[in-house]
Amino acid sequence: MDEYQDTNHSQYLIARLLSGHGNLCVTGDPDQSIYGWRGADIRNILAFERDFPQAKVVRLEQNYRSTKRILRAADRVIRNNEARKAKGLWTENAEGDPVRLAQCEDDRQEAETVAREVARRLRNGTPARDIAVFYRLNAQSRTLESALRGEGIAYQIVAGTEFYQRREIKDLLAYLRLIDNPSDDVSAERVANVPPRRLGETSLAQARARGRERGWTLCESLARAEDLGLRGPALQGAATFTRLLAELRALPRKPAADVVRRLLALTRYEEYLDEDDDSAEERIANVRELVNDAVEYDQAEPEGGLQGYIERAALVSDVDGLDAKKSGVTLMTLHAAKGLEFPVVVIVGLEDGLLPLMREGDGDHDMEEERRLFFVGLTRAKKDVLLTCADMRMRYGKQEYTKPSRFIREMGEEIVREGTDVGVSHLASRRAEGRRHAFNAPRRCEEPEHRRVRRSDTEEIVYDGDPAPATEDIIPNAPFRAGDRVMHPEYGRGQVLSLSGYGASLQAKVHFARAGVKSLILQYARLRRV
Repeated sequence: MDEYQDTNHSQYLIARLLSGHGNLCVTGDPDQSIYGWRGADIRNILAFERDFPQAKVVRLEQNYRSTKRILRAADRVIRNNEARKAKGLWTENAEGDPVRLAQCEDDRQEAETVAREVARRLRNGTPARDIAVFYRLNAQSRTLESALRGEGIAYQIVAGTEFYQRREIKDLLAYLRLIDNPSDDVSAERVANVPPRRLGETSLAQARARGRERGWTLCESLARAEDLGLRGPALQGAATFTRLLAELRALPRKPAADVVRRLLALTRYEEYLDEDDDSAEERIANVRELVNDAVEYDQAEPEGGLQGYIERAALVSDVDGLDAKKSGVTLMTLHAAKGLEFPVVVIVGLEDGLLPLMREGDGDHDMEEERRLFFVGLTRAKKDVLLTCADMRMRYGKQEYTKPSRFIREMGEEIVREGTDVGVSHLASRRAEGRRHAFNAPRRCEEPEHRRVRRSDTEEIVYDGDPAPATEDIIPNAPFRAGDRVMHPEYGRGQVLSLSGYGASLQAKVHFARAGVKSLILQYARLRRV
């Protein structure tokens, strides 16, 4: 049996029955057991000698693929797992270049950094097929695809689908097109029964055919479903769909992101996906990435609104269909990368919560599987590895601070830290300004401790500690300083706690009386001093 670390309990029992008195040979690596989420049980291989006490174990410890430095980095990480069989990995390959880390300001700069790295490699003669970019979740491909298109780089997504071609994204774009153009019969047919409204194919075909005789669009036909002979559940479903479209069309068309959010709320689309299948988590992540996409469009084209966003998405979808991508750079999830190898590997999103992916209720075994997944990604590389992480990542349309992955610390001296290839090292520049924490120290995301003293209808905040200063000699031309009282159109009155970043990434941490502490990018925050 090959890949024995990926067997489930039923396969284990079948193997024992077939092997009779122990006539069984298996191959596998506990450090590459990454399919626990679909039933694989690592205990099958860990307990093999116990189950078959006469077995002879042959350790295959020589690596023929990776350089010594890549192998050492991977070994340093995987040694932190307890559920494994100890082995000493070694290779006769060259020492090679260090594993590199680029720490970026946000996920957009991360994608641009990757695209520039790929473009540099291509200019230097590396074939596109020799370069692969790995990520933990399919939703992460959206910003990467956009950045690669911006550099004119062809790419292919392996064991996955381009962002705008994913089922859930096509559903939501169909709804958006219907809001903008109720005569779009193709979009109406796609989503009339999504989420399910008991409007089956037969009922839709009846409404379409009889409505066409009267010159009606499909939406008009469903609005007059009773006149066309629909009855029972189908008639109720048509009425529900008609009411939903009326609510959606009544929405303001700017900004586009607000329309997408309201669409998700009114259709309860995430709840529909949650009842779907084992892919629900990935699909929900894609849906939330669409919100991020709309937010980025609004920032770039504030006057574009819904119609402009739909037009932009249509253009990108057309580009996604180009056959040229078949010979391009490879994009894939870490799970899809197992068994493959590439001379150049980029792994993005090295942040706690993303890689390793952590959810509420996850145990130590989940963390160990995440570590094995990263180990698999690292050891796909033959010659060169670039890792990236971001100080902030957009989640559901809002920028949130992140914490560097524990895997970075575990690799220790086997990695070197670089700038983001934008003309100046991001890390070096921020260290020089005295606003950078030590890289290996835990990042403090907690808000400053404070106590409140209420006085009549106002609230005064008294700090137990001194908030980080944000004077103009540290951040030139900053519009606010720590201690300033401000007003936000949504959160109301607040007080600036501290400032960080610079230029377009300048942020303020603000305590609001009603909403608590918020971190806001000043370029978009709409704050005013009071």
